[in-house]
Amino acid sequence: YLWVPQACVVGGAGVASGHAWRAGLEKLGFSGRMGRATHLLGVSGLIAALLLRELPGLLQELHQLREFYDPDTVQLMQWIISETPRHAVFAGSMQLLSGVKLCTGRSITNHPHFENKELRERTLQVYQLYARQSPEYLHQSLALLGTDYIILEDSICLARQKPDNRHNCTLPEIMDIVNGHDSDADRSSGSSL
Repeated sequence: YLWVPQACVVGGAGVASGHAWRAGLEKLGFSGRMGRATHLLGVSGLIAALLLRELPGLLQELHQLREFYDPDTVQLMQWIISETPRHAVFAGSMQLLSGVKLCTGRSITNHPHFENKELRERTLQVYQLYARQSPEYLHQSLALLGTDYIILEDSICLARQKPDNRHNCTLPEIMDIVNGHDSDADRSSGSSL
């Protein structure tokens, strides 16, 4: 699978190449308009044959695809489009921000499709939303990123420890570790996010 794109380019260039066809057809006695017509018919026939062979499987795959639909997310995207300025900047989880960028075109603080040190640091700053930080700290930190709107997800804020007592799997617990907080002690003393 590694070479599929290159094989497609080389195969496509070879199949459609007038030079290759001309050389082959001249050896068979076809030249001029007859050679050109044979070339076009040959390429068209090859495309039609491949299409007939592959189309049923492709249509079956397309029939099985299911569309993702989350009414709350759709409502959020519609609200962002209708109620926020085009130049607004949003902060939140990378999963949700990718949808914000794609569906609304608004600017986001941390993009999930790029990887570098600065982005990891920005993401860590944004994810302090889910840590035990003061509102003043969060405001100052997110203002430096140019944030106008914050999107908090209850699925992250209210994430619960796994029933088998595995710790440190939720984003709030991870942020506790990163920030040097004792998650268990804070939770048992009644401190919450």
